[in-house]
This record gives sequence, structure tokens and C-alpha cells, in this order.
Amino acid sequence: MADRLEYALPEDATCLLSEDGSQLTPRLAAALSARGWRVVVLAWAEAAGPALPAGIERVVVPAPGDRDIQAVLAAIRSRCGTVRAFVHLHPPLPIVERSTIAFLPSEAALIEGVFYLAKHLKSALEEAARSARSCFVTVARLDGRLGVEHSRPCSALAGGLFGLSKSLHKEWPNVYCRAVDLCPDLAVDAAVECLLAELDDPDRRLVEVGQTGEQRTTLTCAPEEEGGEPAVAPVAPLGSHSVLLVSGGARGITAQCVVHLAKLYRCRFVLLGRSAIDGPEPPWAADGHGEQQLQERLVAHLAARADKPEPRKIRRDLDALLARREVVATLEAVERAGGKAFYYSVDVSDPLALEAVIRSATAQAGPITGLIHGAGNIADKRIEHKTEQDFRRVYGAKVAGLANLLRWVPAGQLEQLILFSSVVGFFGNIGQSDYAIANEILNKVAHAVKYHHPDCHVTAIDWGAWDGGMVTPELIRAYRQQNLPLPRIAIETGVGLLAGQLLPKRREQVQVVIGEPLAPAAPQAPLCEQRHWRIARRMSLAGNPFVRDHRIGEHPVLPSMCAAGWMVDGCEQLFAGYRCLQLQDFRVLKGIVFDGGEPETLYLEIAEPGQRQSGRIELDTLIWSQAGPGPARRHFSGRAILLAELPSSTQSHRSDCAREGSFAVAPLYEDGTLFHGPSFRGLEAVLSLDARRVEVRCRVLPPDAACQGQFPARAFNPYILDQLLQAALVFVQHHHRQGCLPARVECIEQFRSPAFGEVFTIDFECTAHSEAGVVGEAAAYDAGGRLCVRMQGMHLTMGPQLKSLFARSGRARWKA
Repeated sequence: MADRLEYALPEDATCLLSEDGSQLTPRLAAALSARGWRVVVLAWAEAAGPALPAGIERVVVPAPGDRDIQAVLAAIRSRCGTVRAFVHLHPPLPIVERSTIAFLPSEAALIEGVFYLAKHLKSALEEAARSARSCFVTVARLDGRLGVEHSRPCSALAGGLFGLSKSLHKEWPNVYCRAVDLCPDLAVDAAVECLLAELDDPDRRLVEVGQTGEQRTTLTCAPEEEGGEPAVAPVAPLGSHSVLLVSGGARGITAQCVVHLAKLYRCRFVLLGRSAIDGPEPPWAADGHGEQQLQERLVAHLAARADKPEPRKIRRDLDALLARREVVATLEAVERAGGKAFYYSVDVSDPLALEAVIRSATAQAGPITGLIHGAGNIADKRIEHKTEQDFRRVYGAKVAGLANLLRWVPAGQLEQLILFSSVVGFFGNIGQSDYAIANEILNKVAHAVKYHHPDCHVTAIDWGAWDGGMVTPELIRAYRQQNLPLPRIAIETGVGLLAGQLLPKRREQVQVVIGEPLAPAAPQAPLCEQRHWRIARRMSLAGNPFVRDHRIGEHPVLPSMCAAGWMVDGCEQLFAGYRCLQLQDFRVLKGIVFDGGEPETLYLEIAEPGQRQSGRIELDTLIWSQAGPGPARRHFSGRAILLAELPSSTQSHRSDCAREGSFAVAPLYEDGTLFHGPSFRGLEAVLSLDARRVEVRCRVLPPDAACQGQFPARAFNPYILDQLLQAALVFVQHHHRQGCLPARVECIEQFRSPAFGEVFTIDFECTAHSEAGVVGEAAAYDAGGRLCVRMQGMHLTMGPQLKSLFARSGRARWKA
């Protein structure tokens, strides 16, 4: 269950709710109205849904065009004031369309309409975000797992909503943007509950979420695990019989890929492009080389004809000539490589023209066995400056073009389908909201094709920037402003990666990301005037199984480092992009014991006490609970220091601890010296021990995700940090024959967290002690001796009764 950000709505806060035609619309409208929202339902002209609750207005959008939507929003604003939230409920895929990959014109128009809604809501939502939360939320019905499970038919077009939200998240850093995929099987009441939870989620780092009602998921990238090469060479994926239809294949990066495949497999290619190559070159270009020389000849030619040499005309004619030459060069390169190429000039977004071309191509080259869709256009500018022409040009080449290609070359006849998508679809990007929509649709099409045609080798490749690819001046400028090199894929690397993706061992890799997010932006502190936040977390022992591995005596106890981790993570959620360097003055005020009287709800209070500094934010945090009408119970407190960029540690490990011989720690977990269960067992060996210090070797294996519950390993990993406290406990037990627990840590400072499975070393030093406790410092170092994390001013409460409780902890764990 997601945490809930508690916030008060301003008077007459308006929420626009885009109707999906189902009972979800009136139910969600009623729930939002009950929370204090003034709800206005937007109905698309083709379908008005069920009756709405009393007092909720329905406004019909006559057409999903730019000007129509602008006029509708202006009328709403004049009656209702500033819009603070927008929720788009996307209709589920019609049953009649579930047997195939649907490219419905009505759904495409709806996606375009949501795009224009975002364009014209930009100013209102950003203005509203200055005083409190404002939201842009889209809701699709794929499969509840973001369309990647291949378990049911999904609407690929609805996937474009995720690309839009991810780009707006970067363009509008102060607006809460979220794209939700609801499982179509969810009951209406459960769907409403899920959506309300998403609207209240404090985590601004998360943009796309899948909801099944039982599980919540998002998508991340993981490096490919390379296996050993097979002893026998695999069967070649292509051969002389193969005929690949390649859109956008005669120029640019796609052409380079075609030539490389021709060298490897000597197959046939039908290349589609918009450049015309019929007839001879114009006389003025004869024997001309180089763009400068050709431009001079063209200007002279126009002057000789008494034509005014307008720059636009010069550029158009020159580009046409250069494109023609590039196409011809590609055809010649394919032939030299041993392949056979056939070129057709056609706009893939024109279905009738494309049909005629494919018929001719099939007659000339043979039946199409594979399709590479590489066509694409860009029109980079922020969404408020986009035009209908921009959107349709970008969307048409990528999505309408693919729809037409699959219409005339059905996926069922293909052995390979390779879609050239972009990291912009997966990560989003500033200025490319339309391009993100189009590429994310391609990603979802790949998964849909795999569902319907599991024997087809289908892959969407989310390419990063290539050398010689569509790299805009704006993108280059964004990297230069931060003194960062623009990561580009070298041509020889990229063509090799494409060839590798066609190998049989990668048949099940339906979507791959090759590259990094584009246009990195330095994190910006929200401009919101708010300086106080409250996050609520409903918590139970059943929902957090790891707590059973942290018993003190008979009862499980929430580890203090889990509380510290929540404090840090809560701050980083609100200030997305900032990272916590220090948690200062961390105090255990009253532990949380699961003895039947534990609080059902915990509250994380976050307050910003002073003025922000550039790149630095200080936040006071407090975890508390309320039991009945009495005073609140304060459990943990601390001050988090967040930075826009974490510094690197320059400290290295020097061990001058007197060595008395190392010994294994495993017996200490069994005899009660250490009371921790499997989730927290990371100490492997005591390397050295003397009167002041102990040095231990650690390696923490990850508890499974379900076991981690509501306290998963984040930037501050509680399962790692707890090892520093355990090292102190080993020292105290050895020298004082007593147990100890943390009462306060003056500063927890982290440069990076050791990863699960990584071997690291902890050095604990006792700086003072008394009958009641021990004060010390602990630091964790990686295998290279670099400082990862340290705790300074560790105040540990010590007592003989704790040792007795620890000894009982293991027996209680086995009994449970």
C-alpha cells in the first residue's frame, strides 16, 4: 500500500476528469467531490457516459482538436477558476478489437486530444503548484503491469499516455505527473481506491505505475546478463531467402544498419523513404561535390534564370539533392556488401500509396519475411509551443506509419519485427512530448505483437543518441550547460547491437534500452510555497515480514534504521532529484513494538525550518503516532540534509586495529550475542578486535521484495545500515558482556550505499563508555578501501537486561 500525502485543498479547487464511458467516471467523480474537489467531467463528443452525481457538471468537447480544446478550457476557467488537477480516464480496449493489434482512429484522436489538454493546462497547473499540489494524471487499462506481461490483449495506443506523462514530469518539475495502468479486471470500487491512492502518493520520483489491486509495479532498466557463448554456432536469423521491409531505411542510421545486415546475411531489402530518386540529377549539380560547392552552383543557376535565390528554396532544393545522393549511395553499398536492395519513394503514413508500393515490392523482391520500422520525425519544442502540424508529423511517421505497414504486411507472416524506438519513450524528455508518445506506443506495440504472435522475433529497441543521428542543438546545449559529454552510440557499435539483437538467444527480449536518458536536468527544488508536509503510512506486521527477523525478547520491533530510511526516503520523494547526504541528530524516542498494541498508522512529519540554499535543503523529520484522544507518541526524529549533487568521499580505510585473529560471526547469531534473523544477517567475520575497536567483514544478501514490505532498500538501505549497529553490538558484548541498543546518532553520513551482495568492511571505534552506555563511531568501506557510510556520535544504551532479551529473541523467532 502506498503512503498517503495529507494536504488541504484550497477553496473551489477544480479537478477536470476526462470521461471513459464506464461507471468508473461517476464513482471517481463522487469520491473526488467528497474530498472537496469541484469536479468537471469532460465528455468526448462520440460517447457520453452514465449519469453523474448531483452537482457535478459535464462539459462536451466537440472535437479533440487544438482550438476546440483551448475554447472548452477557457470556458471552464471563466466559470470555475484555476484548474488544479486533471485526470484522464482512458476507455478500455473494446472486446471486438482484442483479437488483433488495434490502431483505432477514434483512440488515436483521443490521445491527440489529451496532448492538447496538457498543452493548454500547462499554465494553470504550474500556477496552482505554487501554493499546493497540482496534478496531471492519466489512467490506461492495459493489464495492470504496464503492458509488458503478454498475459492479455492490450491497447498499444494507450501506452502513449505513459510517454506523455514522463515528458511532462521533466517539463513541469513542480506539477505531480503520474501515469497509471489499471488492470481491466479491477472492480469499480477497487479501481477508485487505487486511483485515490495514486493521487495522494508523496513519491514525485515515480511517474508510471501498474495496479492490479494486489500488486503495484513500475518499470526499470537492468543490465543484460551475458551468458556463455553456445558451443555450436546458432542458426543464422537471416539468409538469402529473407526479404526485409525497412521504413526510413535508405538514409541515416537505419541505412547504416541495412548495409551491416547485408554484409552479414546477403539478404534482400525493400527500402522505403520519402526522397525521390527518379530521373537524372539537375544540370547545375553535375560533377558537383560538397555542400558548399553545390550551394554556390544552385545560387548561380537561380540567378541565371532571374529567380530570386530565397534561402528557403535554396535549402529545400539542396536538401532534396543531398537526400537523393544518400539514397543512391545506400543502394550501391548494399549491392557491394552482397545484398539486394529495392527502393520505393512513399510516405508510410499514406495507407493507399503504401499498399500499392508493397504490392509492387512483393512482386519484385518476394514475400516480406521481416520488418524494420525506422521512419521518424522530430519537432522539438516544449508542449505549450507545439502545433497540430508538429504532433501529426511526429505521430504520423512513427505510429500511423507502423499501423499502415502492419495493415499491408500482417504480423502473422513476419519472422522478425524490429521497431526503432527511443529512450525518449522510456524515460521521457523535455521538448519531445509528442515523440515520447509515439515511441512509447511502439514499445507497447512490440509487447502486443508478442502476445498475439509468440513465434515472431519482435523487439522494440529504445535507442539513445547516435553519432550522426537526430541530435538537436537544444540537446547539445543542455549537456554543455552542465559540462557533461553527450553520450552517443558510435555507428559501428550501434549496427553491431542491432545484429546481435536479431540472434535467436534474444528472441524473448521484447524491449531493450540502449542508451541513457537525454537532456539531463539538474534537480530543482519545488517552487511551492509549502514548508510543511505530513505523510501517513498504514502499517501491519503482516505487511512487513522482515520485522519478524528483528525481535527483542518475545516481540518484533521496528529497526531504528528502517525509521531512518523512511525519513530520508520521504524527503527524497518530495524533492525528486535531491539526495540525502546526512541524517543529523537521529534520535530513538520510543520504539515501535509489535505486541498487539502497535499503532495502525504512522505519520512522517517533514518541515523546512529555514531558507533554502542553492543546491541544499534542510528538513526536520519526526515519526509519530496517535493512540486515542491522548497526546501523540513521538517515535523517531532527525534532520535530513539534501543536496542536488552528492560529493565523493576522499577518505580511505587505514586499519591500525591490533589483530587477535579473525573468527566467524555465524555462531554469534545463534548464541544470542546478535539477535537478528536472516533478513539482517550480514556480518561474516570479525577481522580484528582490541580494547577500542572492532573490524568486521560484511556481505548482506537481499531479502525478497515481499519480505521488505513498506521499508524496501532505497538510497538509505536499512538492511545495510543495521550492520554498523551490529558491529557496535559485537564490541559491547565482547568487552562489557551486555546488550546495547541505539538511542541517538549525531550524524549518519552516506556517500554511497554498499550494494546487496557486495563485500564491505565496518570499523567501529569506542570513544567513551560508562555503566549506562557506550559512545562510538562506525564507518563502512568498500573493497577498495573507500568510505561509503559512517555514523558519528553513536550513543548506545547498555544494560544486562538487554543481553537476556537478546538471548530470548532467537528462541521466540524459532517458536514463531
